[in-house]
Amino acid sequence: MRRTSVRWNVALHPVAKPIDSVARHTTVHAQPGDLVAVAGQVVVHVVRTRGDLTSIRALDQAVARQAAAFGTVAYLVLLEAGADLMMDADVRQAASKMVADHTGHLLGAAMVYERQGFAATAFRSLVTAINLTSRASHPNRVFSELAPAVTWLGELDPSVRPCSQELIDLVSELRASLDAIASGSAGAASSSPGS
Repeated sequence: MRRTSVRWNVALHPVAKPIDSVARHTTVHAQPGDLVAVAGQVVVHVVRTRGDLTSIRALDQAVARQAAAFGTVAYLVLLEAGADLMMDADVRQAASKMVADHTGHLLGAAMVYERQGFAATAFRSLVTAINLTSRASHPNRVFSELAPAVTWLGELDPSVRPCSQELIDLVSELRASLDAIASGSAGAASSSPGS
């Protein structure tokens, strides 16, 4: 017998989710600077250097797809310490539009920026600006570490899958994928003709 958990969507209809299927993930966007993946009800964006319009489009599609499947979506973004906070105006506008379009389906957004001090304050200001521009109504918080962020997402709705530890493991796997993409890009550049 297959175990399932039940999650009530906004219209108060039960949505069955197979427990054993939510730990898997699908990478929907990958480039040397960032990666977007979906796992169950969670959309994860790991930013190593900088996201762009392609990243925002991938996030937009991923949130829409997961919202259609689950009713609500948790969003987790991790900006590594070396990530560039500068966003071109078109990228900032696209991010605001994406948040505005999906805020009704977002269970919550946890943003992790692995830096302290002025850079962290600047990131909080950027998040606030995007949320004000988009009139976001979903809960959101900025963290400096991953573990408290995934715990907070789990507290918003304990039935969300994957759970906290699974998300921590997933982010580690996604970071390894970014390492592989970066080394593949470096390897391709060093093995190009004329090297």
